[in-house]
Amino acid sequence: MQYFQALKAGQKRVEASRAYLNSISNDRAMPALALRDNKTNVWEPVGEENLYAVIDESSGFVLTDSSGYIIALCDSKGTSKSLVQSLNQE
Repeated sequence: MQYFQALKAGQKRVEASRAYLNSISNDRAMPALALRDNKTNVWEPVGEENLYAVIDESSGFVLTDSSGYIIALCDSKGTSKSLVQSLNQE
């Protein structure tokens, strides 16, 4: 796939996942990567699937923002598409 085609497809997927996170986090979501990282010269957009990760300090990560959790939406290969931080447990 050509770079700009992959980028446009990835941007649409990132925006869709960001819109979903915005709907549950009072519009605080941020976009992440639109293209997958690979070891070839083939450009790939992030995947369509929305898998999630909830991150807090108990999972082994040291958060510089101690005011809550981070939720990241990822594709099936683990590429982050959008994230929101400083969420409480509710």
